Amino acid sequence: MDVINKPWGFEYLSYQNESIAIWVLHIKKGCMTSLHCHPSKSTGLILVRGTITLNFIDKSVENIQAPFFTSIQRGSFHQTCALSDDVVILEVENPVDKNDLVRLNDLYGRENKKYEYDSINVFNIERINISDNLISYNIFGRTFTIEYGSLDLFNSKLPDDIIIFLRGNVTKKIENINHTVIIPGDIFVLSVFDRIFKNMDGFSDDCIVLTIR
Repeated sequence: MDVINKPWGFEYLSYQNESIAIWVLHIKKGCMTSLHCHPSKSTGLILVRGTITLNFIDKSVENIQAPFFTSIQRGSFHQTCALSDDVVILEVENPVDKNDLVRLNDLYGRENKKYEYDSINVFNIERINISDNLISYNIFGRTFTIEYGSLDLFNSKLPDDIIIFLRGNVTKKIENINHTVIIPGDIFVLSVFDRIFKNMDGFSDDCIVLTIR
């Protein structure tokens, strides 16, 4: 996938399936995204490296340091400002649609423009490569592990590890009705997911997750 030029840095597609896409954003110090929303999709932001401020319509959360994640519901206006050099963020979208974008205001004059697809050549950058292949590797000071969803997660991970569901789900049966509780694109810290999972019926057979430490 091409690297997409942005006035605040660049981004590229790291992973996509029929349910979700994961983009990697590199934001330059002192730059910021537009204040924007996604009318039809939910977004997860995982700060892998650096320090940021997150702005919303009614508040700002300042000096957020990696590792950190937040889930942003559809229609919620948000903006990311980089406070340190080369901020790296994973953006998880569900469903997949880069054109699901409305900008409220923008430092670079893009309020009434659609998503830009201008590609650039960026050399000598480490890329976060996410796939359905089971693998573990280190990048940007973090350990990325792709593995099947299983009880082994709770034995091999730390409470603050971040877990992203790539495929499959977690369900709960109540009076013979199956309820899908966790779906692709959902993000947790392991300690929170552990509390939820203890009351669920288990992972689906096709469940694949990404954990970040």
